[in-house]
Amino acid sequence: MLIVRRAQLDAFAEDGEQQFVEEMVLHLRGFAPAWCDTMREEWLAPFVQQGIARAREHGFTLRGPIRLMLELLVLFGTGLEVDPQYPWLGKTLRQTDFDNQMFRAGRLEYLAAEYLDAVHGVNNEAGRAALFRLEERLAASPREGGLAFGQARLRQDIVTMFKEVFPRKLEHVGQTAALALIADAETLCARVFGGGQPRAVALVAALKFSFGVRCEEDAAYRWIGDTLRNPRISNSRVGAASLERQALAWLKAVNGRARAAGGPVEGR
Repeated sequence: MLIVRRAQLDAFAEDGEQQFVEEMVLHLRGFAPAWCDTMREEWLAPFVQQGIARAREHGFTLRGPIRLMLELLVLFGTGLEVDPQYPWLGKTLRQTDFDNQMFRAGRLEYLAAEYLDAVHGVNNEAGRAALFRLEERLAASPREGGLAFGQARLRQDIVTMFKEVFPRKLEHVGQTAALALIADAETLCARVFGGGQPRAVALVAALKFSFGVRCEEDAAYRWIGDTLRNPRISNSRVGAASLERQALAWLKAVNGRARAAGGPVEGR
């Protein structure tokens, strides 16, 4: 994974853009099969097309760097350039002292692999276990250890939730990044749900912590954006509850497939 090979250096235009899109769809199916399983078939080609455009914006025009950019979007989400969890991504993508795009892609590849090894562990065991724990928190009642939040200690309680769900990630990205995610979730929830929905803020913050700071705009998690933008939901409490149901349904489906494949039930 995340290997920029010499054989990928040819500009994709030589094969035709549509052919390259189809090739990258097939690549992503092999690179991230579980991620692809969460998306509808008709969403994959537009995701690749948008990813190619994003790669071009960062000066990537060769096959290898474009392919790497698509992999990074899968791994770190559509807001990777501005995500406080991964400042090294935005910094490296914006660096102008890398005249050669292959050098810049190589640096990104190295940093991404270093992060994944440190945080997600072998075969993403720690990452999968975090999704199991998040499902458990959402499915349980507050008395059973589920999500229970009040306004007075909201940020502190959400950070504690991050630590319980994915301790390795919180330790790696740091509390400053976590608080920035929470502030972003508060702003989004205030716009969509209004005030007085601390549980909704906690849920949105958890989604951003898990799937990226702009997960509500991510094609891989359309259920988030679709729920937040649903014009039929006029009541903020109903909207927050709907988002929670959607999140739990997604987690049950993904974790169910992982359990069937023998994935870990307990994290490290």
